[in-house]
Amino acid sequence: MLQRSLVVAAALAAVLAAQERGVKQPARLTRDAIPGREAPPSLRYSLGEPREFRLAAPAEAEFRALQMASDPPLIGIHRAVAPEALRAGSWESAPDGQRLWRLALRSPGSIGIRVRFSSFSVGAGKVWIRGEGGDVDGPYTGKGLFEEGQFWSATIPADAAILEYQPEGGQPDSLPFQITQISHQAVPLDAPETAAAAPLQAAALGPLAGQSKDPAGGCNLDVNCFPEWQDSMKMVAHIVFEVEGGQAACSGALMATRNNSFKPYFLTAAHCVDSEAVARTVEAYWGYQTASCNAARPAGKGTLKSSPGSNLLAAGGFGGGDYALLLLKDVPSGVLFAGWDPGDPGSGSHFTGIHHPRGSYKRISFGTRIADTNVSVDGVPAPGSSFYTVVWNLGATEPGSSGSPAFTSPGIVAGTLSYGLVSPEICNLPVKISGYGRFSLAYPAMQAYLEDLPSSVVSPSPATLDFHGANGTIAAPSRQTVTLTTQSRGAVSFNARADAPWITLSAVSGTVASGSPATLQISIDPTTLKTPRVYTSTVTITAGAAAPQFVTVRLDLRVDRSSVTASVSPNPVTQQEPDPEGARWFFELRLEEKAGVATRLTSIRIDGVDYSTRIADWFGSDRIPALGGIRAGLRMANLYVPSERYFELGGVDDSGQRWSETIVVPFR
Repeated sequence: MLQRSLVVAAALAAVLAAQERGVKQPARLTRDAIPGREAPPSLRYSLGEPREFRLAAPAEAEFRALQMASDPPLIGIHRAVAPEALRAGSWESAPDGQRLWRLALRSPGSIGIRVRFSSFSVGAGKVWIRGEGGDVDGPYTGKGLFEEGQFWSATIPADAAILEYQPEGGQPDSLPFQITQISHQAVPLDAPETAAAAPLQAAALGPLAGQSKDPAGGCNLDVNCFPEWQDSMKMVAHIVFEVEGGQAACSGALMATRNNSFKPYFLTAAHCVDSEAVARTVEAYWGYQTASCNAARPAGKGTLKSSPGSNLLAAGGFGGGDYALLLLKDVPSGVLFAGWDPGDPGSGSHFTGIHHPRGSYKRISFGTRIADTNVSVDGVPAPGSSFYTVVWNLGATEPGSSGSPAFTSPGIVAGTLSYGLVSPEICNLPVKISGYGRFSLAYPAMQAYLEDLPSSVVSPSPATLDFHGANGTIAAPSRQTVTLTTQSRGAVSFNARADAPWITLSAVSGTVASGSPATLQISIDPTTLKTPRVYTSTVTITAGAAAPQFVTVRLDLRVDRSSVTASVSPNPVTQQEPDPEGARWFFELRLEEKAGVATRLTSIRIDGVDYSTRIADWFGSDRIPALGGIRAGLRMANLYVPSERYFELGGVDDSGQRWSETIVVPFR
């Protein structure tokens, strides 16, 4: 067995050596990679407008996150959709006699809507989403985009999305799916204040919201004005994706393989797309650009786009050059695949960046590589050995440009944009510098894909695991086993990646052969999960350049026990000027519920003295709402200080389970 492994390893080394042939030239796809789509019934039969469910206009507080520092910054917000929304839809008969359900879901003020489906299982039925202007997404069938029952639709560029469901063969009038959220693209009036706070601080050039006027700095150059870069611009896309709390945007490039397989590999930054869950929400727009040199700003992102969704194949953080390689669902005709150089361009080399600054249309920048620089990017070290430092001679880069390629010549990628100087006055800075993750550093992790190396699929069984937990404990079986198999008689190396922090793997790599299956044990760490709900994520299995395989992991977490924390502010409590009644120490006592289970406060003692009868007076209520809190403004007099006071609190959940909490507070 050892001898065979050595022979296989030697053969693989020979293949790798043979495939490392230096610079890969760009490639042009001459066929249309996206098949035609079936039109929804309403367009085929010119049906009238459906019933509408109109969400309330977003409150100002909902947009507050768009103006705050986040990584990545947001261009849209997530809005909950109440269950009654789908009940507003109507069933009708199409002219061909088939049953049809339709609903218009409107979010006032949105410039684009995505719909998040869950519990999606329509069999041979079909679901479309379309806009009032004719934009169409779908049809979706089976269990949806990734065959696991939950996914985000494509974006409909409007403030309303029309949903149409045509069930399989006259099914009853029920909906085999739910809609729990929409993504509401927004246009904030001002750039985040954090961008102006430190104009010379290196910051991740991740997503940033657009504005009512063109948000990109005036020194950004229209790529359409440079004929020698017309082909290269067709390799670059503007991407949008869903992160915690909203929608964000970055840039990236389509990458050719050595043998021009035209697999849609897409290179962007890891601080943009850092997980399989985020990768599955990616949308790529290829024609978001002007019609000609310095023509009017385009009214929209265009129809030249990939189907929604991708998979994360490989990624490295700031220490490894901040890169992420995705596998898109497809690409439209008219795009080009970028070439690449696994070597290092020398100091003084010319770099050209093509990108989407601040989520705007496509621009170009021209610069020169200077000496390597160690920087801190939003507090995270970015070593000079992992990045090329580029000073711009013409143009600039801005938030939203992240993930875009650095070309050393037309069509040849050498780096991926990661960070740069951020300022609302970027065009007035005397020196503009950006950092590009080195392709040479990321190349080994992407080599099997880009070099088209021979590979065999490693398949997991079962492909779905269900866990159950309650009150922080996972019910038996708390650990489940997945068997990995392959058709290859030779040993195949595989990697396993947990796509959520609550999933634990017994191994992250190994080998498997047709006669020697491997096993992978999967368990759950519930310590970070307090909110009761059904959690869903994946374990990704990769093997060389083979298509990734997935194990869907579901955790039904139930909590019937509250988790209450007590705090006092300020802490310590310091002596103040006395009030009319002689009190000198003023503070607020806060109780917060963290587990998602409402409870009651039934007792409170301070230094052994029982004040339980004062709970309603002090707090206004004895009820602590799930994931909420109550607070009381208190004061004390006649204390000997410095000293410590003991606060003992207790309560009972609706389930009858009791809890207690004690804190010690210093008084000065």
